[in-house]
Amino acid sequence: MKAFLIHSLMGVLAPACVAAGVQAAPEAAPAPAEAPAAPADPLPCVHVAEAELPALRRAAEAGDAAAQVRLGHYLMEHGEEGYVNEKKAGEWFRRAAESGSAEGQAWYAIYILAMADGEREAESEAYPWAEKAAEQGNAIGGYIMGILSHTDLPEERIFWLTPAAQQGFVPAQRCLVSAWREKNYSGYGSAYARHQANLWLEKALPSGDCATYLLAAGYGNLSSSDPVHTYPAYVKKAIASALAREWSWYDNIFEFDLYCRRNVAGGARWYQLIRSHLFLAQLYRFIGRPEDAAAVPARLVELLKAQAEQEPVAANYALAELFKNWSWLYFREYPCPEDYRPYAKRAAEAPCRRYLDPLLRQRASEM
Repeated sequence: MKAFLIHSLMGVLAPACVAAGVQAAPEAAPAPAEAPAAPADPLPCVHVAEAELPALRRAAEAGDAAAQVRLGHYLMEHGEEGYVNEKKAGEWFRRAAESGSAEGQAWYAIYILAMADGEREAESEAYPWAEKAAEQGNAIGGYIMGILSHTDLPEERIFWLTPAAQQGFVPAQRCLVSAWREKNYSGYGSAYARHQANLWLEKALPSGDCATYLLAAGYGNLSSSDPVHTYPAYVKKAIASALAREWSWYDNIFEFDLYCRRNVAGGARWYQLIRSHLFLAQLYRFIGRPEDAAAVPARLVELLKAQAEQEPVAANYALAELFKNWSWLYFREYPCPEDYRPYAKRAAEAPCRRYLDPLLRQRASEM
């Protein structure tokens, strides 16, 4: 926040200095909006083989911040002896953050928000760590600052998100599209704001990211000359992306711009599948293809049932949520095909395989 205030005050004071006859320092040329040609991936490799663990632990205990972050990720994804150890993972993230590591500060902020379970008070605890990381140039820290900025003006979000987006961090690029769109539609409309929104959308799309495809379908590229065919194609790409990729414990923060990992109850994959299919049905109805719209819910149910073989807790819970809330939250135009209770029972009894599974099993048992 201090960096943003200094930046803002300079913009206010410079004209006043000129009017008073004070020679102001020449304003630096704005940084180019284009991202680097080959940006480094800011997300760490968290695939740690069992044989690596002893050496990784020794490095982490010796104070290696990068090893501490990797060990924290491993404990969140795989745990120890088959059980995810959130508390111990948090301790490693905290130690990395307290050492001054920008990477450690950013991931500790994410960990705090991920464990919040909907409590907005966690923002005040995570904010200073994200700010420290962002001020060191960390892309994830800048992104977190961008989504935690509670202001009616988009300038603060643009200030934090732009350096992260310039490093090639796709969630920041995606948020920057929304910030520039907001600047365009909130009384600041200009060809420049529309150009910036489109520029960052075009830069994010090659990532093949599910949320970016949905953003393109929802907002649309202002230069698109064929929206009737382009937008459903984007949603279909989003569905394919959601099915193909591996999902991690931090994905909801990066995928939905949310500050709480557990706020999306079933995890990123199933939520994106439901969201994408609902959007696709709406698009088909909007462009006058009701037969195609009517076929969408059945395809969604088929996909979730296929996912249940790989993710029995999450996918069965998703089916239970879908059928329970079918008429008022999802596909109200079509009759609900099945009862939710058998799927809730399966989710409650299925073996845990993923980070969110214990939480989902508990929620399924309470349905």
